[in-house]
Amino acid sequence: MREPPLTSTEPPCQVPPHNLGAERQVLGGMIVSPEAVPTAVAIVGRDSFYDPRHRIIFGAIYTLWERDQPIDAVSVAAQLRQSGDFDAAGGGTKLAELVNAVAKPSAEYVAFHAGLVREAAALRRIIDLASEAKARALQSGADPGALVTRLATELEELAPKAGRGEIIGPGITLAQLRAKDPKLPPFLVNGLLFCGGEGRSGNTGLLSGPPASSKTWAGLQLAKAVAEGTPWFGVPTTQARVVLFELEMSEAEIEPRCKALDKETGEAWRENVVLFSKDQIPGGQLDVCDTRPW
Repeated sequence: MREPPLTSTEPPCQVPPHNLGAERQVLGGMIVSPEAVPTAVAIVGRDSFYDPRHRIIFGAIYTLWERDQPIDAVSVAAQLRQSGDFDAAGGGTKLAELVNAVAKPSAEYVAFHAGLVREAAALRRIIDLASEAKARALQSGADPGALVTRLATELEELAPKAGRGEIIGPGITLAQLRAKDPKLPPFLVNGLLFCGGEGRSGNTGLLSGPPASSKTWAGLQLAKAVAEGTPWFGVPTTQARVVLFELEMSEAEIEPRCKALDKETGEAWRENVVLFSKDQIPGGQLDVCDTRPW
């Protein structure tokens, strides 16, 4: 009796989830209706987009917005030329396509499609996690229990971020932080870190030391202490919201240190901390001398 031919158990190659139509509506809406930009950037980030050209164009729009510069097809094209990305983004033809694709130029319409883009990005991230777990499972001597625990932990960490729309990017912008206009207490750390009173921008403190002297660790502990209102190395603090700019480390490098702090008192301190790592800062750099009031 003739045996049936062998068939592969591997599924056919599939294109990752994406929604190019929604991506075009978001970017076109941001160009045609600049008032929709704050709504869009609160929902999606550069890496939310599947089309690499769309990522570049989003980055150009974001740069203009952060600099409070006008946003339209001409200014976006100029920004792309300045950064050397004009051709990689598809040139003028691509920008015209985005502008012409807009069905309803409004913040509500952009927000709806941005949600679709974010959902597709979340699904791609879930697929990435599963693929990484598969690759680890195929390694010689893999420990099933450890693999399951690791995957469960990664998915558990992903769930709240998906709900808040923070899978891609920091989830909050400098402009949004400025708009909050927080009222700061006179001291964040009694006798050491002076904040300032009503109408005053405060003071600057310097934490210095040679390389590998745990400055980053001390800074994270300071951020955690102020976020919780707990003592920092025995010195009382006043609870306040903290914005931490890590200009040397990526998110992947700083996260293990944050998790180490979680083991002390839990993760509640993170609710009062907005962390920008070097790979989350628009354009890869930050003007730390910005004098506009927050």
